[in-house]
Amino acid sequence: MSLDFLDSMPAAVGRQRDLLRRLLELIGPDPAWRWFELSCSLSRGAGDELSDVDCGAGVVDWPTTVATVDGLVRELGPVIDVLHQPFGTDATHTFVQYADGLQLSLVVMPAEARPGLPPPSVALLDKDGRLATPWRPSAYRSSAAQVREWTFLGWIALADLAKYLQRGSLWEARVKLEDARAELFRLWVAGHDVDYPAFGLTSILETAGLELPSGIESTVVGLNPAALRTAARHCATLLRAHGVELAMGDYVDDPTRCN
Repeated sequence: MSLDFLDSMPAAVGRQRDLLRRLLELIGPDPAWRWFELSCSLSRGAGDELSDVDCGAGVVDWPTTVATVDGLVRELGPVIDVLHQPFGTDATHTFVQYADGLQLSLVVMPAEARPGLPPPSVALLDKDGRLATPWRPSAYRSSAAQVREWTFLGWIALADLAKYLQRGSLWEARVKLEDARAELFRLWVAGHDVDYPAFGLTSILETAGLELPSGIESTVVGLNPAALRTAARHCATLLRAHGVELAMGDYVDDPTRCN
């Protein structure tokens, strides 16, 4: 177990650090828990007093050990509520809201499922040396197929927006505008060769020196039909500029669809 990183965490994230210490004290002596990693803002040294604790762990005897997670997280402090949900095909995600405001997001998987340590995670426990090897997951960079998919999804959202405007369903139209913008953020990250483009806006804000797409503020509007049409056209312009060329774009850009 390596506690050097915890010792270096600033006072601003003292509560998160203390929770991690308590968690490691519980799982460290347990032979079922083989590795533990800290990720996201805390592992990058960019956390603050509001940061949740994003982490992952590898275990043996997976079904049996997973059944103990609920009791484990409740030992860390007074709990408001706990959510357990599947994470992929062979992992679980547990989210805990503690009474003091701390939030824990813990993914537990079979220990052998992880081939190494992804950036920017930090290994806090590694009994078998599994995290000693750097590893870049598929989500670290985008593929051409993903860029095409994100572009396509953006155009689908704008096509649906036009449909909802014609029906007079402004709330649904605005949701689709948000969906289109989310895909645009992913494309923007992918185009700048930035880590984890699937995280979209989060990856933009966490990358020093990377600004938002120019003109993106024109896609933020309320529930006015004319404003939504204008925002959709701005979003289409940005999507065409930063996505890949698709026939779907010509279809959505047809003036008969958004007028």
